[in-house]
Amino acid sequence: MNLNDLGRIVLQEVDYPRYMDHNYLEFLLDTLPKITPDDPENPEWPKTPLIEAVLKRDGKAFIYSIKDESKNKNGGTLKARKSHELGPVFYRVFGENLYRQGLNGTLSKVRIPRFTEITAGNNGLAQILTNEEFNLAPPNLILDINTPRETLDALIGKRANIYLVPLNYNVFTEKVESYTSEQLNIIANNVNGHEITSSRIVNPHEDFYDWHWVAEIFNLNPDRVYGPYGSGEWFSNGVTWQRKTAYNGEIKKDPRLKINPGEVTRISIIAVEPEQVMNSRANKLTGMKPFVYYSDNDIKGMKLARFTGKDTGINRASEEMLEEGYKEMSKHCSTCYSGSAGMAGFLKDIDNKGINPEGKYIVVNSGSGI
Repeated sequence: MNLNDLGRIVLQEVDYPRYMDHNYLEFLLDTLPKITPDDPENPEWPKTPLIEAVLKRDGKAFIYSIKDESKNKNGGTLKARKSHELGPVFYRVFGENLYRQGLNGTLSKVRIPRFTEITAGNNGLAQILTNEEFNLAPPNLILDINTPRETLDALIGKRANIYLVPLNYNVFTEKVESYTSEQLNIIANNVNGHEITSSRIVNPHEDFYDWHWVAEIFNLNPDRVYGPYGSGEWFSNGVTWQRKTAYNGEIKKDPRLKINPGEVTRISIIAVEPEQVMNSRANKLTGMKPFVYYSDNDIKGMKLARFTGKDTGINRASEEMLEEGYKEMSKHCSTCYSGSAGMAGFLKDIDNKGINPEGKYIVVNSGSGI
């Protein structure tokens, strides 16, 4: 089977060693950050800014805060936190595991892990830049064949293997269905690697944004938190930490948490996606959603058990509201239509639900990126 005849385009491939040796193992152990317990005095991730703002609407003044993830290094988006987990954190654990196994003469037979990942652009850029910073294996990125040229231009020339393929149907089966992990690895010339988009070897629901939620948002004790709903990982990560906090209680409370568990579990997390799927301004939020971990039934159960706030859920915003949200957030920080979707949800709730101006609200700007 010739994949290129079926619609795949190999946009770029770069050379990188495929097998381990002692020098590379020593490099991993000597240069990658050591994994330490979650110590609030020694954070794994630098805290991103909180911008205080006032929104006047319908004669009322709403004081709220923007959690500005555009200040993250390696791409200026929330995705940089994820790329940190899949880059230096993962490879550090891999290196330590090899060291403990004492492979000695058989080390040259061990493959360096290579990841295949679907991206709309920002996620891929963050992983490229993170892996470049730590001299790790370049990611194998799969993008939709109709990806805008400006997005591709932002990736071409950087250290990554890049492949284009239709994502609205399966080129192997010629049906409108998702690709399997095996098929994605074939597309990315990574048959001996690992498809990470749908993988659970690194837990996206706990690991990707734990400092963001536990140490930086929960401790502010808001009534509501608004943010974008794209891949689904940001939303599921926050709700997972609420559920975990409820189960841990005071006895096993996370050392990073400064407020009590009851306050954490009353917070409503509202993730926002476009009403319009085709040609939406927030086009980073309309693709595949590999991290849809909680069903509607799960969220209802969470609310019933008081693990999360009564208004937690996934809301949809019109193109007009996305435009207004983008303009409002752009007054304060660098963003895009997708990154500012939470602001659109906040404005919609003010208009439709008449939320209390005295409430405490956080709107996450996931960044501008590409």
